[in-house]
Amino acid sequence: MDLFKGTLLEELLEIELFIDPGYRIEPGEKIIGEMTDLEKAVYTLIELRQKKIRNIMEKGEEPVFSNRKLTPVEALDKVRKEVETLDQLLWALIEDRLRVWENEVGIREKYKIVLIPPKDKTQPPDLSDFLKFILTGKR
Repeated sequence: MDLFKGTLLEELLEIELFIDPGYRIEPGEKIIGEMTDLEKAVYTLIELRQKKIRNIMEKGEEPVFSNRKLTPVEALDKVRKEVETLDQLLWALIEDRLRVWENEVGIREKYKIVLIPPKDKTQPPDLSDFLKFILTGKR
């Protein structure tokens, strides 16, 4: 079927091995479900795209997209937009399926989905978590 040909959706359908999130469950987090195969595929494609971003930044790769070579800046912009789109899709799928729109949720090792307890608003945000997200793109 050519419905998804050349799109991110076609790539999702081709994923056979999923990448485990690998984040351990923290004290106070409550398991509320497990990722579906579609959610695992979206997560895996996000991870693969983030690896592509790191390769572009580290090696200055000029990937070819649609038979057109892009500059590293153009490629970074394109791949970052794809990651944003996939990230929004992932959380929409999880939040809608589990009906947790008003709660903070996370994904953990072995594809577990957890409710994250509310943070103490009197404490400043953890700088190390912020820097880790900025440097690696991982939450």
